[in-house]
Amino acid sequence: MTDVESLTAPIFPLPAVHLFPHALLPLHVFEPRYRQLLADCLAGEKRLIIATLTGESDASGAPAVLPVCGIGEIVAHEPTPDGRSNILLRGLARCRILEELPSGRLYRLVRAEPLFEQAGDVSRTQAAMAQLVVMTERLSRLLPSGGPTLKKLVASQDVAGPLCDVLTAALVTDADTRQSLLETLDVALRTERLTAEVASLVATLHDRTSPAN
Repeated sequence: MTDVESLTAPIFPLPAVHLFPHALLPLHVFEPRYRQLLADCLAGEKRLIIATLTGESDASGAPAVLPVCGIGEIVAHEPTPDGRSNILLRGLARCRILEELPSGRLYRLVRAEPLFEQAGDVSRTQAAMAQLVVMTERLSRLLPSGGPTLKKLVASQDVAGPLCDVLTAALVTDADTRQSLLETLDVALRTERLTAEVASLVATLHDRTSPAN
């Protein structure tokens, strides 16, 4: 995304769902308000924000969402005969919701600011990425299935930030951890945190597959 101060976009609030830059997210659209959102997006810039629900209500009584979200672009759209749709989003950037705007539509509209990665210490980032690659290689050998796919995913990214994001989307299942990694703009720190998560997966799978003593 271009370096803009703020943007206006519709939100698609979902529980425990996160959209990471560079990652793909399939969605099934069936509610009338989100059918309307989809139609408007397809007629415009094809961009929307995936906002994660908190389980609480905001000051207006609407379902509250976490402020740091992912904005994505619709890259595939498959309508079904009953009016529903299957879509595929590609993550474009992190963003922070600044305010909710009057919509005049069935769906919610917000003003948000893009969030940009912090490069930090280059040598630290490179070391963190190298360790992440080592850990994912170990994980790929322990997985009962999907190992070759994981290797291809790692090979598809040669920069730490994008690699970290696509691997988080693919491997991390805990919603709080995913949100924390989404909010971490420091690339080296985010990569180190993800490496620790992958190392934990490796240890768990190793214990499960090792012969009993």
